[in-house]
Amino acid sequence: MCKHIAAALYGIGARLDEDPILFFKLRDIDFQELLKKSMEEKMQSMFKNADKKSERIIDDGDVFDLFGV
Repeated sequence: MCKHIAAALYGIGARLDEDPILFFKLRDIDFQELLKKSMEEKMQSMFKNADKKSERIIDDGDVFDLFGV
């Protein structure tokens, strides 16, 4: 790769670092719509799992065992 191409790619990377939404604009993707859909899907997933007990919750007795109390 010549230094001219490397410099151009560096410049593009610097612009994307400053404004990551440009990545979506270059691909003609509406970022706000993408964000809205992602949030709606996450909320639906959370509502669907709201009644289920999480595996990440530690029972009181297990907390004592975890710390050797």
